[in-house]
Amino acid sequence: MKMKTVLILSLCICSLCLSAQELKLKNIDLKLPEDIKLEQESWYKISFLNQEVGYYYTQISESTWEDQDVLAQYVEICITVERFSQKLETRTIILNILTMDLKPLCIIYQQHVSFQEPVFKQCDIRKSSLEVTEITQGKTERVSFELPENFAMDLQIMLQMLRSGLKPGWEKGYMSFDIGTGDFQENLVEIIGQKQVDFKGARQTVTEVRTVNITQAITFDTYDWLDMYGNPLFSVEKTTGLTLERAAKNDVLNNKASLDLNSFSIHTEKQIVRPEKVSFLKLKVTTENDNEVMPFIEDQRQQHTVHDGERYLEVACLPFSDEDSAALPLPSPEEYKESLGSNKYIQAYNEDIVSLAKDIVGQEKNAWRACKKIACWLNNNIKPSFRRAFLSAEEVLEKKEGDCTEFAVLFAALARASGIPAKINIGLVYYDNQFLYHAWNEVFVGQWIPIDAALHQFEVDATHLKIYSGDLVSINELYIKMMSIVGKMKLEIIEYR
Repeated sequence: MKMKTVLILSLCICSLCLSAQELKLKNIDLKLPEDIKLEQESWYKISFLNQEVGYYYTQISESTWEDQDVLAQYVEICITVERFSQKLETRTIILNILTMDLKPLCIIYQQHVSFQEPVFKQCDIRKSSLEVTEITQGKTERVSFELPENFAMDLQIMLQMLRSGLKPGWEKGYMSFDIGTGDFQENLVEIIGQKQVDFKGARQTVTEVRTVNITQAITFDTYDWLDMYGNPLFSVEKTTGLTLERAAKNDVLNNKASLDLNSFSIHTEKQIVRPEKVSFLKLKVTTENDNEVMPFIEDQRQQHTVHDGERYLEVACLPFSDEDSAALPLPSPEEYKESLGSNKYIQAYNEDIVSLAKDIVGQEKNAWRACKKIACWLNNNIKPSFRRAFLSAEEVLEKKEGDCTEFAVLFAALARASGIPAKINIGLVYYDNQFLYHAWNEVFVGQWIPIDAALHQFEVDATHLKIYSGDLVSINELYIKMMSIVGKMKLEIIEYR
């Protein structure tokens, strides 16, 4: 099982109108060696940061698809996230379909995030292409991808590995497609060997399998323990610490597991009084590995320093006033092209967003004052809410509610629609003796200046610690950056002014 997929899907919740019973499932002979007896139905507990957060269920059976016999893998992932006493249940279902001789045919995916419209995707695998159909909010989009020569589905590789007899040294490299994110991934699966482990109070012999998955320059490193019959008992993804543990169905379904997002905070012993007024902050940064690269971006505000082998982060606010701002329309050099563009989350060219931007900015020619007008409109018209989970700018404008991320994507879209380059910053901000996940913006108005519409800060305080800055093309990349520091970093306040 590839934990990367679970990680991505744990950020949203899905339900599928297609049940296992509708697949006409039957017991089948998977043509495995005599000592390999793959269980066709398995339940797992999902844990993160020592919290049980949901379950993973999978079933492999024979079915029919377009009047032919096929192998179908039904995967259901359910995770509950708790944010400031509000709970979001996540249910994701993926259906992988192979021919009986293990050739990939189709992937079906449906996603439902609480309080949001479901998303349906179907990926049909042709001889030389992938044809993806997506239906969201009644809109249908189709896109075609060229099929890599070494393309395979994860289920296909898993069955090939089991048919090999789980011999140590077996390995396979291949390219797969994550239908949830729309990305191709490079994979390497290898059988490391057998070892003795303690599992649920019993000593067992397991086969250890390693899967390395690379997508968008991010590496996921997953280790699976397979029992003597080839069935996974336990999985851990090293990059994030996410784990799966085999469990009985009743234990999984009766457990009210949830992920408390307060766990994403980094607590500090020293208190900052009036953090919104802090213009300089110095932190001592301690990570699990001293050789680990600091996650915080270095720029004019943030700098890394090292003293006596200890690592520090210094953040200093830079003064900026209306008089320092460039005038509209701004020149559009090539280096700002991406920060003026439109994507699936920042729809800067949407007609409603363009029209609203014109209404907000009006005849204002000062770029910084225009940005402040946009931030004020958001503060007056978007209701702070934790019920939403990563909406696009169009969706935020329609729902009129969201948290800091929703404020940031709509601000970026409105700024870009006004001809002002804008980025989304993701990182941490101080609140009540802890640093919490937060999103804000950065705009080019003659120079890059941060602005925080959600907290209504035109002079962004120095407790904003930037980890990511960009166009938010990949939520995958964003969350991996954040999860890579959760529970693995300590921040000590040395000085603030």
